[in-house]
Amino acid sequence: MNSSNNSMLLDALQIEIIADLIMTRLEKRLSLNQDKWLDLDQVKSMLHISSSTTIQDLRDKGLIRFSKINARTILYDKESIVEYIEQRVKNKF
Repeated sequence: MNSSNNSMLLDALQIEIIADLIMTRLEKRLSLNQDKWLDLDQVKSMLHISSSTTIQDLRDKGLIRFSKINARTILYDKESIVEYIEQRVKNKF
């Protein structure tokens, strides 16, 4: 390996380390706000929905708020889920 390849490999490793540090800090920050954010399973349970696709549809339509932490992690704003439920309450006549 020449020095150019070594330098590129070192740069890639540094970027990966920095990305890991950022993710760790984000995860710590989110854990402090656990009451505010819900994972997919918690949202499906609250809404009595078994399909992840239905939750994605609600996201796509802007009916519930979410935060995409990385490619695999999406958290949902608990308050927006409660608002979604409240908006669908039917009053008795």
